[in-house]
Amino acid sequence: MQATMAKAVRRMTNLLLGLEQATLFAQLRSGWPADPRRILVHRAGNIGDTVVAVPALLAIRQSYPSAEITLLTSPGADDSPSAVDVLEGTGIIDRYVTYYPLRLRSRRQRLSFATQLKAHSFDLFVSLSPAGGGKRIRTLFRDMVFAKVAGCRKVGGFRLASLPQHWVPSYHGDGRLVLAESERLLALVPGGTALWRHLDVQWPGLSEVKKDVAHLLGAYGLDGEAGAVVVHPGAKLPLKQWMPERFAALAKHIAGTYGVKIVLTGGRSDAETCSRIAASVPLQRSVNLAGKTTLREFLGVLAHARAVVSNDTGAIHLAAAAGTPSVAIVSGRDNPVKWMPISSKHLRVRAETDCSPCFRAECPHRTCLTQITVPDATEAFDQCWQRFVLPETRERNA
Repeated sequence: MQATMAKAVRRMTNLLLGLEQATLFAQLRSGWPADPRRILVHRAGNIGDTVVAVPALLAIRQSYPSAEITLLTSPGADDSPSAVDVLEGTGIIDRYVTYYPLRLRSRRQRLSFATQLKAHSFDLFVSLSPAGGGKRIRTLFRDMVFAKVAGCRKVGGFRLASLPQHWVPSYHGDGRLVLAESERLLALVPGGTALWRHLDVQWPGLSEVKKDVAHLLGAYGLDGEAGAVVVHPGAKLPLKQWMPERFAALAKHIAGTYGVKIVLTGGRSDAETCSRIAASVPLQRSVNLAGKTTLREFLGVLAHARAVVSNDTGAIHLAAAAGTPSVAIVSGRDNPVKWMPISSKHLRVRAETDCSPCFRAECPHRTCLTQITVPDATEAFDQCWQRFVLPETRERNA
C-alpha cells in the first residue's frame, strides 16, 4: 500500500472507530473517564509483547493510581509464557484474566466469555491490542463490540496511532509512518506521547528479582569478578533464528577476548542447541541454563549479566527491562523500527535485503540472516562492550 493511500486509510479507519465509539458508548474519542474504579486492559502476547507494553501500563497506573487494573491477556498456545509470568510481582496489575483463542472460536463462546466479564462492572476498557500495529484492523472493531457486551462503561485506545507495519512494504524513507511498538502503545494513553520524550523505564521490583536469583548464580559459579555474558540463540519464529554455528563462533570470541563466562539461555527446546554452542567455548567458560530457569529467574540472570546477545526476541526486551547492554541479531522480517527495545544501551546487527520486510514466519532462502556474518556480530559486540559495558564497570568501581 502506497504511503499516501495508507495515510488516507488510517484517517478513515480512525474516523470509523470514532463513530463506533460514539454510537456504542456515547463517548468522544478522547473522553476517558476522570476516576474509574475498575479498568480492564486488553494486551495479548508473550514475553516481548508484554514488556513493550509496560510504559503504557505504567502510564495508566500513573493516571489512575487508586483504580483496580485487570489485564485481559492471552499467550496464544497453552504452554507459552504469558503476561502473568512477566508482570507478576511488579505491582502494575492487580488481577489477570487469561484466555486462549482456540477456545473462543465461535460467537457463542465469545459471548459467554464477555458475559462472565460483565459481572465485574468495569468502568473502562483499554485496548492495547497488537491489531493496531498489525494487519488485522477489523479486530479493533470487533473488540469494541466485545467491550460493550462485557458491560464496560467507557473505552480507550481504539485508534491507529501510526500505520500498521504491514501497510508500509518499504521502510526506506518512511519517516515515522511506523512507530516502535512501545511508543505506539503509549500514544494510545492520554498524555502518553509527551511521556515518551522523557521515558526512563525502571522495571518495578528488579532489585528483589536480582536478590532472589543470587543463589542460582552461585550454584553455577556465576558470581565471580569477571561476570558473564548471556547468549540466547533461540526465537519463537524460525525466520528470526541466526545460525547456531555462528552463535558458537561469537560466543568463543566473547569468552576469549573478555575473559567472561558464557551463559546459554532458552527454553527446553533450545537445550540441545545451547549445548552445542557451549561445547565451542573453552572448558569451564560456559554454563547451559536452557530450560532450567523460571521467567523471573531468567530476568534475574539477565540483570546480573554484563551484556546480552540474542536473536530479535523476548530476551532482548527483558534485557532492556533489566538495564543490561544488549546486541540483537535482527532478521529482515519486520520493519526495523517496529520491535526496538526500550533501551539506550542496545545495538542491532541487520543485513539490508530487497525482500525486507516480508512479515513471514519462515523462508527457504533466509538471505537476511545468512548475510549477517560472524565478523559483523563480533564487531557489534565489541562496540557494545566499549560503549556501554566498560563505562558501567568504571562507574561501579569508582
